[in-house]
Amino acid sequence: MSDRQEQAVLAVVRLVGDQDVEVTAQHASSTSAAVTVRIGRALLYLNDQATAAHFHKVWFDAAAHARTLPPVGHPAHRGLVRELRGMPEPGIVANATGRPACSIAMVGGDPPDSKPFLRVQLGRVAFEIRDFAAYRSCLAAFRQAHHVARDVFLPPGSARVYNGALTAARDAFYPHTPGVPEPPASQSGTERGRRVAQVTDRSAPVPPAAPRRRTAHSAAVPQQIPQQSARPAMQQSARRLPVRGQTA
Repeated sequence: MSDRQEQAVLAVVRLVGDQDVEVTAQHASSTSAAVTVRIGRALLYLNDQATAAHFHKVWFDAAAHARTLPPVGHPAHRGLVRELRGMPEPGIVANATGRPACSIAMVGGDPPDSKPFLRVQLGRVAFEIRDFAAYRSCLAAFRQAHHVARDVFLPPGSARVYNGALTAARDAFYPHTPGVPEPPASQSGTERGRRVAQVTDRSAPVPPAAPRRRTAHSAAVPQQIPQQSARPAMQQSARRLPVRGQTA
């Protein structure tokens, strides 16, 4: 017998009447993007576009069952959602990705009216819908989440392509040795710093030359260009050596 403890937590959210719902986008157009759907004290994080589309379809497919519910809940149903003394109302936070298992069913009702209610289960979170007003609130929330997800999540594979392009461009312009940290570009003593300095120097604007004033003397006598002082002495002496077969 294994000593490992196993358990499954199933949360039940009982809904009566119109619900306070909110849909928000988190970290849009990034690898950590998410769409949150809050229905009262239940908060669901949808971590990809497929999840938002999947959950919206589940609620949409439950419309036929929801039409059999009363427009508003029975007055006695308020007792099913009343607060308990000694325990504050708990909240639910769940994360979903991909296409979790979901189900839709009509369940036999409880007293006082014993009418069936709609049960929509999304993974480990089950919603007990007692009237059409509650269903309408949930459907509107997940419909909005489905539309928001189209602009929040990156297209499939685009994050890998984008990061790969940045890495390739960085390696092409600034190659480095694996395992050796890259020094800052502003450090002139490094190879990367010299490349940055060369690019900066080449891209710097060249100031225009000052106009030269022409005089009668400069027009008659061509200007002599001074010999560069940095020319090696060996080159100067090579000109004075006689060519073989000739006399100096």
